[in-house]
Amino acid sequence: MNWAKLLKILLKRFRWNFFCLGLLTALSTYLSFLIRLNLRTNLSLQTAGWFYWLLGKFPLFSKENNKKKNSRLLLIIFFCFLVRLTVQFTLSWGQKCYERVIYTFLIKRALSLKKQDSELSQEKDNELVVLMKSVSNFSRQFLGLFINVVATGVDFLLEIYSLYFLITNRSLVNSVYLVRWFTLANITWILAYRFFLHPIILKNEKKKENCQQEEEIKIRFFWENSKTDILATSLDKLTTLLNNNSSQLFLDYFFMSLACLPNLVISGTHVLFLLSCYGWQYKNLDLDNYLLAFSTQNIIWKVNQIQELSTLLSSFRHNYFQPKKKEKECLV
Repeated sequence: MNWAKLLKILLKRFRWNFFCLGLLTALSTYLSFLIRLNLRTNLSLQTAGWFYWLLGKFPLFSKENNKKKNSRLLLIIFFCFLVRLTVQFTLSWGQKCYERVIYTFLIKRALSLKKQDSELSQEKDNELVVLMKSVSNFSRQFLGLFINVVATGVDFLLEIYSLYFLITNRSLVNSVYLVRWFTLANITWILAYRFFLHPIILKNEKKKENCQQEEEIKIRFFWENSKTDILATSLDKLTTLLNNNSSQLFLDYFFMSLACLPNLVISGTHVLFLLSCYGWQYKNLDLDNYLLAFSTQNIIWKVNQIQELSTLLSSFRHNYFQPKKKEKECLV
């Protein structure tokens, strides 16, 4: 199946549908960011009393007391939450609907091809059954990746703006050098992990799959011949195979467990940042530096998510767009 041509057809035919899904995704991400931003900014006297929305700000009160200010802030944030809830629900519903629309569109093309070819063989009939499952997976994975890419990209840019806003509005210019050094150091670590350690993990996962496939073949052979004279010999060989594979995979499981290391480390980068900021000096922790550390952690987390998305995109491309031997073009 020529998925590349199909993808171009889908992007051309449903371009406005994809635009609406992307817009809803960006809006949902933006509203979530507004809630976080205004809760953070109103924790300090320097930036309190205003509601910020990227393109400007408006006051929450004129001469009212702090209680009225906080009440008005929470009401606006609650309204943003309700709008985001509606947008996210619409996005989830639209994603499922468009998965079905893409699925039916591709199946109709397959049926149209079947109608035009009056001499279809039984082999092609079997291929059509496989095709239906492939089309279903394609529509689901394609829309899921599209929404994840848009959400992660928008959220990454908003987190950078949040860090810039925090530094400029709270006069934390002296911490810019430390933020830059810490962020670059962590991103370099993520990239080094990605390009040097990740291939080893993939190789070990492939080795695990090969061992499981070999074991399944041996177990199936033993089960089907359980009443023959070779039962004892087959059982000994099967037991030896299982033990050998287990001993070989013990070290491989260690490398495969390293796949979770970036997520574990990034979840505590704000603590490492505060340690770098204060060192071993006896100083009091303040809210501004904590928010600075938390924003830095969010940016590094988004970079890691982008790396994971690149892996998913590579897998999606490999599954549908890599040329295969003896592949026949369908639907085009």
